[in-house]
Amino acid sequence: MGLPDLGEAQEIEACLVQQGGYRPFYYVLNGEATPRKWTCDTWTKTDNHPAQVTPTFREDFSLGS
Repeated sequence: MGLPDLGEAQEIEACLVQQGGYRPFYYVLNGEATPRKWTCDTWTKTDNHPAQVTPTFREDFSLGS
């Protein structure tokens, strides 16, 4: 997987916005096989080439899915 273009960066940002900063989602970290539950209420996005999204994930340990 290469660096994201602007369209991909916008899709990533839209996904983060949809979660509202408090809804947990599952994500697999590089080098791991099992998804873990995260929230993300802070990120930055640059529209340069290549575009860049830098999120701050916090692992969520709440019960339920």
